[in-house]
Amino acid sequence: MVSFLTLHRGFRFIRSATGTRIRIHFVSFCSETSLSEVATEFNAYRLDSLDITETRWADNGRLTLGIEETLLYSGHEEENANPMKEVGLMLSRQVTKSLLGWQPERFRIVSAVFKTNKKKINLWVINCYAPTNEIEEDVKEQFYAKLQDVPKKSKAEDITILMGDFNSQRGNYNKV
Repeated sequence: MVSFLTLHRGFRFIRSATGTRIRIHFVSFCSETSLSEVATEFNAYRLDSLDITETRWADNGRLTLGIEETLLYSGHEEENANPMKEVGLMLSRQVTKSLLGWQPERFRIVSAVFKTNKKKINLWVINCYAPTNEIEEDVKEQFYAKLQDVPKKSKAEDITILMGDFNSQRGNYNKV
């Protein structure tokens, strides 16, 4: 149906406080993809949540798109930064009602916390875009150090879902 979106089958994992079944789907942007096209497909597939990588958006923010969707995004802050490292979460209106807070951790990480139908248990969703092997070691170390810090904000009984593009490679690409 759309060649510029890479949609993967979602899954249900818990009901939000509003009773919504939350399904997570993943999308990677291409240069011709517009936010309105993604929102149209988001609604056509009746998604609850959409993990977005390679957004090419600057800064951090929260956008309300029409009356149905909310977009939380973490972008780059430098003027001449590589515009392929940004991430976002698109949420349906029902899921947005369960949103307790969110944090743009860095241009490669965004996290959101939702209340669930279980008292004292929150759902943490962390979306990230990992650096590739070609990136300098200090950048990779900073990314993974920050990524390890994010779940520390949750309580032991909370549920944490880590998702995103980890830039994995298939096959034996390691050279000794």
